[in-house]
Amino acid sequence: MKSVIGTTLALSLFACCDAYADVITFDNLPELTIVTNEFPGVSFTGAQVLTAGSNLNPLFPPVSNPNVVGDLNGTITATFTTPVTSVGAFVTGATSITETVFSGATMLGSVSTGGANFIGADTGLPPNIFLSISDFGITSAVFTATPNSFTLDNFTFTPVPGPIVGAGLPGIILACGVLLALARSRRRRQLVA
Repeated sequence: MKSVIGTTLALSLFACCDAYADVITFDNLPELTIVTNEFPGVSFTGAQVLTAGSNLNPLFPPVSNPNVVGDLNGTITATFTTPVTSVGAFVTGATSITETVFSGATMLGSVSTGGANFIGADTGLPPNIFLSISDFGITSAVFTATPNSFTLDNFTFTPVPGPIVGAGLPGIILACGVLLALARSRRRRQLVA
């Protein structure tokens, strides 16, 4: 019984600080905007807003209407202000699209669609494939294909989780001390009763 109480207490302490994913739909930006630092926590290079029913090819449908971003030169790069634990996006392209994530200059991983995936592509791949990579300490993500050949929508990233956001090591030590004191107090009450 006491191990369940200790575990529940620990989960309760950390539940308030669970990591959450930020999702950027690009739907609040005007058509043809060159996307840079409009969103907190991340800056983009090589991305331009395309709008469904206007300058977006209907074979490259958005996940969330009306906007996506298209590549300007075959590469869309996202650079984070603080490291993240996962990065992903729905992508549609005329050729294979690759997502590669980095921690500084060190490549952490790479994933690819494996071929064209626009509506009617002869590969049979559906549009809006979600490419995603999780690793600790991601500082940038690069999506690549041939120039002017792919779109990206619902860009998602997850900040590094922490037990007490902004408290650093002193906050973690305090949280551990509180857990130990509560566990000891509970044990003493069980022994007396």
